[in-house]
Order: sequence, then C-alpha cells, then structure tokens
Amino acid sequence: MKQKSKNFVEVCIYDVKPNRALEFEQLIQQVLKHHRAFPGVRDVRYMKRTHRAVDFASANQGKPAIRFTPPLFCGL
Repeated sequence: MKQKSKNFVEVCIYDVKPNRALEFEQLIQQVLKHHRAFPGVRDVRYMKRTHRAVDFASANQGKPAIRFTPPLFCGL
C-alpha cells in the first residue's frame, strides 16, 4: 500500500511599517536560509504583497486588486 505524502503549507502575513521594510527583508533572507536547512523541507517561499483583493466575489470575477497605500500597509 502506498503511503500518503504528508505535506504542510503555512501562510503568514507580516505587517511591516514602510520605514522598516528594508530591515525586514534582510531579516527574512536569514529566516529563509534557516527554514530551508530543516530536514524534510522541500521549498520555502516568501513574497511581498503590494495589492489586495477587494473581496472574494470581486476576486472570483477577475476584477483588479487594490494597491496597498502606506497607511493600509503599515496598519496606521
């Protein structure tokens, strides 16, 4: 009998102030190397979001996303 693959996906969203973005991106590079070093890890990806969907319905309809503005992006 074939054993099922045990895959795990984790999604984290970080709220970073615009004036700390460069510092955060440098830290994430270190975290990326650290996470890839774990046995069994197949892939690690980090991405920078610049847009968000208006809502699920608009995303399903293919409507364009909203670009983040600094107050929305940094949680002000």
